[in-house]
Amino acid sequence: MSITVTFRPQLALHYNCLSYLNITYSEQRIPLALGGEGQGPKAVLSANDINIGDIFIGEQKKEQLIIENKGEIEAEFQLLKSETPFGKMFGFDLDRGILEVQKRMAFEWSFRSSILGEFSETFKWKLEGSTDMLSVIFTGHVMAPKFQFSPSQIDFGKASFSFPKPKTIKL
Repeated sequence: MSITVTFRPQLALHYNCLSYLNITYSEQRIPLALGGEGQGPKAVLSANDINIGDIFIGEQKKEQLIIENKGEIEAEFQLLKSETPFGKMFGFDLDRGILEVQKRMAFEWSFRSSILGEFSETFKWKLEGSTDMLSVIFTGHVMAPKFQFSPSQIDFGKASFSFPKPKTIKL
């Protein structure tokens, strides 16, 4: 007798189970060990750490990231939102999608902050059917604008009463 056993994993995990065949008029069951490993999508990001560096408050920074499917099945991904103060200052023009096998997709991230300080923000993308997540860490420092005069000192010298003596400086 031929029996077909089908394995359809729901996640990228290692599966093991023991099944038994009951035979009518027999006291013994025949054991059958079943095992398999579910293969999830294998995607990668072009960068895992991005240092934005020093950026002025209100200034916008934009760059591209690339997600690439290096696996043997399509990769469905979704960005998990960040609700931290600096996390809300980031934007991504692609927060979900499906990537065909051996394909890559570029998307843009942007950052503009209305608060000052150092930050380290981790963003994660869930891969459907996988226990792994893609992640990228953004670090940087948002600083206040700096102003200075050039020259930093003005000497009008001798000036006649009631006659204006203008000098030009740069801010």
